[in-house]
Amino acid sequence: MSYKDFFGENRPTPHKTEDEQNITPLSPPTFDTTPVVEKYDVMSFQGFSSGRPLLLERPTKYVNRIINSMKQIIAIPENDQYGGIAGRVYLSPIFTLPMALLHEGDKIGNETVNRYPYLHFPTNHDWNVDEMSLDEYLLAIEYMFVIHDIAQESSEGDLLTYGVDGDYTMDDDAWKTACEWSKEISKPLSDLNCGRLLGFAINSKSEKEVDMVVNLFDLWGEEREPQQILSDAQTAAGDVEDLYDMVFSIPFEPFH
Repeated sequence: MSYKDFFGENRPTPHKTEDEQNITPLSPPTFDTTPVVEKYDVMSFQGFSSGRPLLLERPTKYVNRIINSMKQIIAIPENDQYGGIAGRVYLSPIFTLPMALLHEGDKIGNETVNRYPYLHFPTNHDWNVDEMSLDEYLLAIEYMFVIHDIAQESSEGDLLTYGVDGDYTMDDDAWKTACEWSKEISKPLSDLNCGRLLGFAINSKSEKEVDMVVNLFDLWGEEREPQQILSDAQTAAGDVEDLYDMVFSIPFEPFH
């Protein structure tokens, strides 16, 4: 499926200077081709990624990353009644990128920030709670964005993207494949990330990290014994790796 088919007429448009008007347009490049990328209007949302696609980092670092990212995106109204930024962040052991839970009256910071990919969803594939979880839905969108070079995470912790402007649609067959992938990876990914968070907290010997992981597990309804969480993470790593390698180019290192 082509870049145009994926985004329709509202796809992100490469930027040309006056000196480039007579150059034949290139296909959208991959993000590790630096000389080519510089010819395009690639945006960098710095600090939005853990630096390891799909994987969570140390508990306090993870929560701070999500909160600080949302501070760059959302303009909180003066008469806010929803708990500020903390009341608008989505924390999940499955979907690991910043995603805003917007309330009535919320505004996006500016036109540039409004192009953040995960503020926009395919108009022909709304989330249906009876068909899939929100995590699975967001993972399916992430799959599509990565496969088609719309958004990529860097190992430095940035989200590199062409940005998304306005409404767009997704090819039905490609969307079906994305949903199958997201449903298959979601459970082992949750087990792996819970194990990562717990392992980081234990190894840090920090009360702040332990308290944070306890709060996260309470939020997610995690009731397994610590040793079981760590054991399940070891088992899940292999299942995640096979599916991870289908999509991402950054090496999969589940226990680093």
